[in-house]
Amino acid sequence: MRSLVNEDIYQKKFVNKFGYWPQRLIYNDIDVLQFAKSSRIGDDNTILLSTTKYSTSENQSKIHLGNNTWTGKGVELNILTGTQIIIKDFTTIQDYCKLIGDVIVERYCVFAPMVFVSSGNHYAVKGNPDIIRNQDYKHLNDQALLTQHSKRVHIEEDCWIGIGVFIRQGVYIGRGAVIGANAIVTKNVLPYSIVAGSNELISQRFEFNPIDEIVASKKDHIPYFYRGFLQKEDEVNLQSKFYGIFESSSAILILAQKTFREIHIEGKIAGRTRTFTLEIVLNGNKKAIVNCQTNEQGNYSQIISADKFASINKANELEDAAYTLSTNYNVFKLTNSFPAEEEKKDFEIHTFKQVV
Repeated sequence: MRSLVNEDIYQKKFVNKFGYWPQRLIYNDIDVLQFAKSSRIGDDNTILLSTTKYSTSENQSKIHLGNNTWTGKGVELNILTGTQIIIKDFTTIQDYCKLIGDVIVERYCVFAPMVFVSSGNHYAVKGNPDIIRNQDYKHLNDQALLTQHSKRVHIEEDCWIGIGVFIRQGVYIGRGAVIGANAIVTKNVLPYSIVAGSNELISQRFEFNPIDEIVASKKDHIPYFYRGFLQKEDEVNLQSKFYGIFESSSAILILAQKTFREIHIEGKIAGRTRTFTLEIVLNGNKKAIVNCQTNEQGNYSQIISADKFASINKANELEDAAYTLSTNYNVFKLTNSFPAEEEKKDFEIHTFKQVV
């Protein structure tokens, strides 16, 4: 048990960094915690870095909570050396949930109580007849084996995970999915699916049917502005118009699976006339980089021919789980960058069209 002096220092470290103290919090490494000022950790939480002899990857060990996220009572967030738990803006993790290893939860998600998510595994058949604990020990203390131990779980925006759900390693849950109470999720879930039991598809919230052109002003096109756009009422007034504003420097759009001749993109950037660079990765295996410029009103319009998309080596790209959808759709990941001296402004996409 910590002494009273150590307990006081222990609490002060957290308070000095984040400005509050959740009752009976247990943490062991303040440096891995990256919490937005508007996020909140609940009482009786456990937030740990479980160190291993070797790192699972070259990634920084990190537990990140975005803006306006919170955890309920008794939540556990537990990473290994080289893994990351990233919980993005406006996502809530209710009582007694447990997230372990490499887990990304995108914006606007809702976790009911007692959800269990892990990117790791136990080992029962890799070294039989040895006992499971010995097999686990071997994997966690072998550099080559450990790099294969963690398989990231990625949960897209606007997902509702029901009470008592189990999500196994390596699973990708598409945007807008609903996972019913006590479901066992062992394989990928398509966007806007409603599943229960053992990955049993019950129905869909609506038909996810990407098209050739998406327009921000059309409400029924919003789901195809798939990730990374401001879509909550208190971020932007959606009752009047959805503007296709990037949440950060990158976002994902999904269109119909077509071989296109050109890409047409139009939008607006707040502020004066400026130049910027737009990188577009298609389905994780082709990339185009184009230089763009706005007019005096901040509007831009760009046509990108198909031959501007050059093949890339996937091994050299950071894999995005959304590319698993590319067998059915065209998945475009857009990243914008501005000259270093430029102040960050709202970056909007109004229309995105593939011309076949």
